Amino acid sequence: MADFFENTREIMAKVLQHQINDEQVKAFLHYTETGYKKNGYLLPIFKHRKEYEGYSTSLIYDLRQEKLDVLCVNYTRYKKRQEIRGKMAKYFEEVIFPKIQNFEDKRQSITGYHGLEHSEGVGLRALDIAISLGYERKQDLVPVLLAAAIHDCARTDNSANWHHGPEAAEMPDVQRLLDDKEFNLSPAQKESVKNAARVHTVAQPYDGKSYDYVQKCLCDADRIRLSWERGHSSKFFFTKLGDELGDMNPYRVDDYLHGWDYIMKKFSVKPLAGPLADKYAIVYNRDLKRKSMAFVRPRFRGNVYGNGNDGR
Repeated sequence: MADFFENTREIMAKVLQHQINDEQVKAFLHYTETGYKKNGYLLPIFKHRKEYEGYSTSLIYDLRQEKLDVLCVNYTRYKKRQEIRGKMAKYFEEVIFPKIQNFEDKRQSITGYHGLEHSEGVGLRALDIAISLGYERKQDLVPVLLAAAIHDCARTDNSANWHHGPEAAEMPDVQRLLDDKEFNLSPAQKESVKNAARVHTVAQPYDGKSYDYVQKCLCDADRIRLSWERGHSSKFFFTKLGDELGDMNPYRVDDYLHGWDYIMKKFSVKPLAGPLADKYAIVYNRDLKRKSMAFVRPRFRGNVYGNGNDGR
């Protein structure tokens, strides 16, 4: 990739007729390597290196200085957010989860459709949603991660159970967790976390009026998996990123999860139950004429583990 980097810099300098710095080249290569089409940057994955290089080179000739400046700003923001994602994921796995696993009233299993590994995935998706809403301070993100960690902690099995959210919010273990000086939560933040757990199954605001950002992040993050398995339904979601993640096809879901595995590795974080991307397999449903996701255990890849039952 180093040679391609140098070749790209030479071509950019020649076409734009001025000196190009490394940050501008990195920003451009990020533009060609990743891809939110709606935002005009980040692009599809290519099967062959030549196809990728040819596409990247052709884009240089359409580049304008103003666009390059925008790309640099977006790239800088992207790098900052990657740093936040890595650090908060490490905090989630190494500080929050051990406390959940040490609950005296331990009901939730590690594996399973509503096990701790499910809560792990919900937490990481909720983290992404919170960051997309502009919450980048640790003190704003910790309540989101705590809500994800406790939302299913009252569950003992996978049966439909619409009461497990309120039950979790009232557990003595949860209250002790929220009172932990490690998190330094205000009374309002504690209530926000408990309310998020209470309402995540019903998608109705606890006060009957409106959601706060913690409740929106948890609700969307928990429902994204249902969308992956059953097909996209925008009415499920309260946030733009929740809607976009829910609408991803199986291949983009796989890319998203592999991206999280890359971040975990980069920040030396060990996921609770193995690589995140190994928990899903692509299944083609001939009757529905669409691709869908099936939740699987890594050891039994190809066997459906969960069925998206109600009582999330």
